[in-house]
Amino acid sequence: MSSNRYQFRDIAKGVHFATASDRYAGWLGQIYSEDKEYKITRTQKTIKGESLAEEKLPVRSVVEYFQHYNAIELDFTFYAYLVEGDGKPSRNYATLLEYAKWLPADARVLLKVPEAITATRRWTREGGKRAMVDNSDYLDAERFTDRFYRPAIDVLGERIVGFVFEKGYQRKDSCPPPEENIGRLRKFFEQIPPDSRYHIEERTDRLKTPDYFAFLHEWSIGNVFSHWTWLPDLKTQWQQAGGFTGTWSITRLLTPLRVAYEETYARYHPFAELKDEFPQMYRDAATIILEGTKASLPTVTVANNRAGGNANAINQRVLDELRQLQNS
Repeated sequence: MSSNRYQFRDIAKGVHFATASDRYAGWLGQIYSEDKEYKITRTQKTIKGESLAEEKLPVRSVVEYFQHYNAIELDFTFYAYLVEGDGKPSRNYATLLEYAKWLPADARVLLKVPEAITATRRWTREGGKRAMVDNSDYLDAERFTDRFYRPAIDVLGERIVGFVFEKGYQRKDSCPPPEENIGRLRKFFEQIPPDSRYHIEERTDRLKTPDYFAFLHEWSIGNVFSHWTWLPDLKTQWQQAGGFTGTWSITRLLTPLRVAYEETYARYHPFAELKDEFPQMYRDAATIILEGTKASLPTVTVANNRAGGNANAINQRVLDELRQLQNS
């Protein structure tokens, strides 16, 4: 049976919790029932030479997920377009259709924009060797619109409450000047369909200048607060942004600060329990929710297993902090 511990539905008006992806077999007995006889698929993932088994439940398990949550972040769309270059639907499109079949009508979905649009450089294989090369699709308005945005709207429609542009970290020697970054973003958003659901997670702190946040305000683009390896803590990010910039607020709890993704994966796999506690992360995330409530702005807090070991337990810690703040 699934547990009654993790209940994040109907907490308060405009307050939403979600997880970064779903279907983890490590969540059986938490939000998924052990007696459902789900068919588990197993693949191997190699992290720093160590082979780890990934165990996933079928997409239909999302029905049980939404008995505990009212929002979800689907991140598989980060890894490929929904439509191939020849105009045919991709494997990701088929997966999104499968989710649409099982998602409730009132589901709130955050959808990650493909890395092909958000990354300035990408890994590729040339001559059998991996190499990092400049990404010609970076901020390509036509490809975003035709190969991701329109097909996503066709499948999920108004259930999408946020398109998350996760902009990868750029080293100092390859980072553009802040004004150039803003210029490229401005040109891109001028060319794509107007929509109030766009949110940017900028992972290069030196690009988050006052002019950058002014641009977000001007375009009503949400600033994603991200607890991630090479960013400052959430409290500092809140102070940098000077508040909210969009029509929704998204906070993503992804990794401990100063700890690489690969290290967190190996440390926390198979994501069945909370192994590390980060009280300040919980408190800062809860404070952002409280500020959203004061501003009558919907908020969604997204927990990743890599931020401590188990996304459900992380969300519970944030909710506990929120209740303490509300009662103080």
